Amino acid sequence: MSTDSFRKLQEAMFHSEHGIINRVYVDMELLQDIKFGALLTTVSVKEEMEYIYSKLKEYSLRTDLEICKYFPALKLKETDIANILTNKDMRYKLAVLSPFTEAYDDFIAILAMAGKHNKAIGNTSNIVVTINIHDIDYPRDVLDAFIINIRKLAPFVTFAVTTYARYDIPYEAFISNDLFFILEMQMLVKEFTPISREFIQNGSFFGKKICAPPYIDKTLHKNPDEYEKVLVSTEYGLGIYCDFKYISNGLGMETINGKL
Repeated sequence: MSTDSFRKLQEAMFHSEHGIINRVYVDMELLQDIKFGALLTTVSVKEEMEYIYSKLKEYSLRTDLEICKYFPALKLKETDIANILTNKDMRYKLAVLSPFTEAYDDFIAILAMAGKHNKAIGNTSNIVVTINIHDIDYPRDVLDAFIINIRKLAPFVTFAVTTYARYDIPYEAFISNDLFFILEMQMLVKEFTPISREFIQNGSFFGKKICAPPYIDKTLHKNPDEYEKVLVSTEYGLGIYCDFKYISNGLGMETINGKL
């Protein structure tokens, strides 16, 4: 995320009269691109890595959850990536090889701002951050190291880990959060689920802050010339039910240097 964009996100998140952040929910895969890590495990020659570099900008600007179509010369399918992700022999390699996203940097900075903001208005309680690792077979020692590193930057944070299916967490616990870093907003508002009922019908997310990457259902919206309009419309529509802002889950070239 650019400095200007991040400043606007920061202002939107904390310059309001209801800005206390006590509890935060985050999808680990928003912070760390596990699919990209799986892609990197298939690379065997320098030319392939150079090719990935050349396609990185386009991939980082994606508005969907696919990966292989952004690197067609590698001739991989989404099922190949899925098989790598479910291979238990790859769990350590994936946890270490997968690069952190721009959302990770924003997550750390927003936590720091939340702590500072809470303190300024007299709330000295620790912020409780719940990390969801349901879709990642994440080694506990690597996760512990991740948490320790964040606590060095934000010592006022206490961590909890959940393995519930994303957005299938008992809704009482889920809606107790004040700030959400969501990977798949479209799944959170999917029709006929307990969470979507809380979101749309019961208004349980009014005043809550949600960050999620831009997403377009390209089976419904086929014209790329309309994508910007769709994103603006989606952001506005979601903003009726919560304080919603887009956040980038892209990668910078520096984030994957040294990964191989």
